[in-house]
Amino acid sequence: MKKGFGFLSVFVAAVLIAILSMNVSSAVSAASAKTGVGLSEHVLKAYKEGWKYRAGGYGQFSGGVRGTDCSGLIKSYLWWTGDSSDPRPSLVSVAGSSGGMLESASAKGKINYSDSSSLPRIHGLILYQPGHVGVYVGNNMAVDNRATGVNIKYEKVFGRDKPKWTMWFKLPQITYPTTGFASFNGQKYYYENGQYVVNTTRTISGVTYTFGASGALTASSGEAIQAAAESSGTTGKTPYITLQADSKGADVEKLQQRLKDLGYYYESVNNYYDYCVSDAVSAFQGAVGINSTGIADPATQAKLFASGAVKNPKPGTVTPGMHSSLVFSMQKRLIALGYMTGDPTIYYGDLTKQAVLAYQKASGLAQTGILDQAALSVLYSDAAVKAPAQPVSSVAEKSLSSEAAVESKSGTIVFSNMIPAVNAAAADRSVQEASGSDGGMIFSVVLLSAFLSGAFMTVKRIRALRKKTAAVLIKK
Repeated sequence: MKKGFGFLSVFVAAVLIAILSMNVSSAVSAASAKTGVGLSEHVLKAYKEGWKYRAGGYGQFSGGVRGTDCSGLIKSYLWWTGDSSDPRPSLVSVAGSSGGMLESASAKGKINYSDSSSLPRIHGLILYQPGHVGVYVGNNMAVDNRATGVNIKYEKVFGRDKPKWTMWFKLPQITYPTTGFASFNGQKYYYENGQYVVNTTRTISGVTYTFGASGALTASSGEAIQAAAESSGTTGKTPYITLQADSKGADVEKLQQRLKDLGYYYESVNNYYDYCVSDAVSAFQGAVGINSTGIADPATQAKLFASGAVKNPKPGTVTPGMHSSLVFSMQKRLIALGYMTGDPTIYYGDLTKQAVLAYQKASGLAQTGILDQAALSVLYSDAAVKAPAQPVSSVAEKSLSSEAAVESKSGTIVFSNMIPAVNAAAADRSVQEASGSDGGMIFSVVLLSAFLSGAFMTVKRIRALRKKTAAVLIKK
């Protein structure tokens, strides 16, 4: 009987884990698209944060500082789960060593130090020398985590004395740009035939762009002409199409970049119109005195792309109802100060407002629920007032997770996992939630399997006892 019980427990657990694993793996796959530009931004972030060299490390925290070896720096991007957690190796399968990565390459070539064109102009290429790898981030610069005591470095490729990189290659787990605009490190690049262009001009959709020696966009013309034609009605065909939530493409990317340049948009530039973009458009519409719909119709875009377009009069201000990485950072700080509990999101809902009001009250500030750049600077400083020992309000007893489902301006229910993974804050949040829940899910499955198995065996024993009792009664 014990043998049957054990077998049944294992069987039930295996079935349930298999079912849940299918769901988990599909979610991970959907959220784990990795790009060359993303890898470049990741390793630059690691360099700026001062990650240490640690043999066998892939970005785990130790003493509050992350550590990797050379290949581990690349793995940390593929396995990333968020700013506050360790990377998770189960997310993506990748070769373990520098040599193994080279063997798995989808494309590769030799680097000739007398010919700079031997290194393709592609963000996120992997650079190789025997026993070591790094990441090419464009403009003749690379990042690698080198050795104990040396740690992470940001140096030239051509012009480096030793040791020199001997090969470049593409990892099959990473998607590299082919044609179109790509935004990296706050600047815009244009790819043709798999490489970004340099020292040239391109006319795209009626706009002429100029790209410098580094490949970054240096100037553009045509927006003002288009806007003037649209506003004056001298053109029979509008140069703009209406963009709104879930719109995709180069027009969205161009819109985001313009909003970012004017101080309304705070996220990474991409080609997806999400709620962060909608809020930025609403803020611009409010600044120019038109109806704040969050929809970038032709009239809105004409004003946005016009020369002398209104810049954000209060850039960096966090307000209720806002979706932004600014909200994520603010919530994280409020949690650290004791005004909130739970995990930060990118949405400013009622619980967040209660926490902000509590902080403003404790700090002797006007209780508006709004924090501008100056107020946020104080919040992030050592001068920030911590929450009293006793909760200032009920917010300390609640979790931010209850804000995961909120009602948007249009009345649509918006869940946190609907925010696309194209924005860093949302991506980190969604993956972090997934990684944190796996262990609990597996544990719950084991408990459930034990309960079902126990219930089955109890029923079996009751039936056996009934048969035994019936047999005794028949004998009597």
